[in-house]
Amino acid sequence: MNHPALQEKPLVRQYKEQVNAAASLSNGMAQYVAGIDIDGDALREFSALPLLCGPLVCQLCEADFLYDADFAKHQDKEHGGQSEYRKRVLYLMEQNGCRPITAQEKRLMVQNLTFSSSSEDRAPMETLSLVRPKSLVVKLLAHCVSKKTSSSTDTS
Repeated sequence: MNHPALQEKPLVRQYKEQVNAAASLSNGMAQYVAGIDIDGDALREFSALPLLCGPLVCQLCEADFLYDADFAKHQDKEHGGQSEYRKRVLYLMEQNGCRPITAQEKRLMVQNLTFSSSSEDRAPMETLSLVRPKSLVVKLLAHCVSKKTSSSTDTS
């Protein structure tokens, strides 16, 4: 935009002020958080047994959460914010390389599918009983039960 050869072009003259005004606005540099100030030097170790845990789990410590807002507060307080948390998790995953998925992680994946499809806005606990189940797992179970009952009547 500021190159001398472009100054005489009609398109450049038309939008020069707008572009310069937009370029002068700055959000400022993002706050730097030193790695030493972020808790979590290793990834969370999941159990080889399919143990129950919260729907939102911190990958850098043993904390579990029910609500996104609580998880975000934890990331801010303990791990330098969501961006720093993500960078640390991705860095540690890259350092660890590929590994088998544990039974607890598999359970968490299925649990998260159920959790996210049954309560999109994650209502408070007292209202969760009012939410009509619409999860894929419930539908799948109903399908399997109906298939089993129809196959058992076919063999009789």
